[in-house]
Amino acid sequence: GGRDSYTGDNTTEKVVEALDSLGTSPSFLFIHYKAADVVAHRSGDQGEQYREAIIENDAQLGDVIQMLSLRGLLDSTDIFVTTDHGFSGIFHVNIDLPSVSQTWLASRRPILKTTPASVLDVTPTVLDALGIDVAGFEPPYRGMSWIQH
Repeated sequence: GGRDSYTGDNTTEKVVEALDSLGTSPSFLFIHYKAADVVAHRSGDQGEQYREAIIENDAQLGDVIQMLSLRGLLDSTDIFVTTDHGFSGIFHVNIDLPSVSQTWLASRRPILKTTPASVLDVTPTVLDALGIDVAGFEPPYRGMSWIQH
């Protein structure tokens, strides 16, 4: 783990603790694996270290999916995978660079549009999945839901 002990395996351990405390009750759980983010800020998004961090994030997500399956929760769980921002070298989102402001949203179920999303679309998509209509929010969200209705 990093300075806060919430990176990689430590994060997955916290997921186990959360699942233990939640049991089978409906819940929302946000998991942030930040290893790839930390590496990209230090050495950029084109190197071997970044690629390895992404592979590690994928392995940790696999562990979470396996935990959900073993607990009989996988079929009733929506999982969304996304980035919190794009990169250009070691820098965050630049709205003027589409390759950086675009992100992707992935789900186990084929409920999402397949075109590139914006980082602004992540929150409206998750809220839509939770049954929350963002249309009347003030101020309005600039993004839109990527769920196909």
